[in-house]
Amino acid sequence: MLKRVVCIAVPALVIMVAAQVNAREDRQAALRASTPIPIKDAAPPTIREAQSRNPTATAPAAPPAAQPAPQRTETIVYDSWTVTCQEGGTAKKTCVATLQVVDKDRRLVLLSWQIGLDKSSRLTTAIQIPTGLAVKDEKQQRVSGGISIKSGVSLKLGASAVRQLAFLTCAPQQCEASAPMDDAFVKDLGAATTATATVNTADGHPVPFEIPLKGIDKVLASLRR
Repeated sequence: MLKRVVCIAVPALVIMVAAQVNAREDRQAALRASTPIPIKDAAPPTIREAQSRNPTATAPAAPPAAQPAPQRTETIVYDSWTVTCQEGGTAKKTCVATLQVVDKDRRLVLLSWQIGLDKSSRLTTAIQIPTGLAVKDEKQQRVSGGISIKSGVSLKLGASAVRQLAFLTCAPQQCEASAPMDDAFVKDLGAATTATATVNTADGHPVPFEIPLKGIDKVLASLRR
């Protein structure tokens, strides 16, 4: 029996700045400050002439800039999926569906699966895994820690063939595997009731995640609106 544990460490950075003041430069600055410096009138001749006729006249104020519309966020839950949409301001409406696999005992996210539209309005999927994911083999009393980046994520949708998603980005806390969703991907996803996402530890132990897909048909429909 395998038990999944996530360990995440955050480094701290302290920056210290020191400054020294030269006494001689202070005295020279004080002498310069005591000498008056003439200031030229920066106003154009036309404005100076108008001000001489009417001292209270000032340049016309610029019209107030139009304020952008406030951003609005809408969240809809479809079984295990949560669809979050944002619109308003200068950006067009964007929606992202998210499903999370959580270790309830430790309250840690073991896997996060997202589906959304890219800049070309094409469906794209991404799976995020903690880099410190570890499994414990209770039979052999051995812990395998860290994920294999080169192995990526193997994703099986129902009875369809396994799809391989490569890790494209990695941060200290997590790696993300992503891929565009073609028509065959969307069809297999919509027809499946369960999915299995498998990652490997650094020493080759597979870690499968069984994921229910109830509500995925509503998710795909909402993302295409």
